[in-house]
Amino acid sequence: MPIPNNHAEMDEASVACLVSLLGVGRKNATASYTLQSEMGFAAQQTSESVRALVEYAIKEHNWAIGSCSKGYFLIANEEELDEVIKSLADRAAGINARAAAIENAWYTRNP
Repeated sequence: MPIPNNHAEMDEASVACLVSLLGVGRKNATASYTLQSEMGFAAQQTSESVRALVEYAIKEHNWAIGSCSKGYFLIANEEELDEVIKSLADRAAGINARAAAIENAWYTRNP
């Protein structure tokens, strides 16, 4: 399988390489730094490159990829799918609550 160049190319070859490195199921998650290294990303590239490629693989190539504290994985079953969706929904709710709190703090201190 061809390895992408030292930047996150958004193409089928990059997605195929990514997917070949992902374990199936949460218990087989692959760490972001491992993906960076195995895909040949330059040392100065951050996990943002991997995150962007994962998002592209999900949105443009219909791969069901989940994430957890251990890394990224191919979702193995509906139970994992439900867990990933709930985690994302909870994170979104937390971000929205923080945004509202920041706005409230600003207007409280700057009437």
